[in-house]
Amino acid sequence: MTTFQQAPITSKIIRNMDEEKLKHLFGKRVRNIRKNRKLTQEQLAELIGMDTHHLCKMENGSHFPKIKNLAKMVEVLNINIKELFTFEEHKTEDEQIKDNININLQKLNAKELSIVSSFIDSIIELRN
Repeated sequence: MTTFQQAPITSKIIRNMDEEKLKHLFGKRVRNIRKNRKLTQEQLAELIGMDTHHLCKMENGSHFPKIKNLAKMVEVLNINIKELFTFEEHKTEDEQIKDNININLQKLNAKELSIVSSFIDSIIELRN
């Protein structure tokens, strides 16, 4: 079994994880992000410029994307690459809630974002 101990990723969780487990968690993460963006496999594959079959294999945990596809995926999904390697079962409840909020914020227009921002400011003000 291969490990990613030589990989330039600083997370202890990922460094000590075996390759099969990492591929499985990565694929699951890609699937969750894709579904949260309301994209089909076909749509995401087309946007990335990869074959749907390869995206399916990646989401099922049997393949990693090529570096160029990984970079394009990050661009298309408008996320930081770190988000692809932040696995739910290793997140705190606060991190999971923040992720969900961030995903939902991306669905709002400028006026709605302004309302949410004012609401958050009010909550913070009440705490102080």
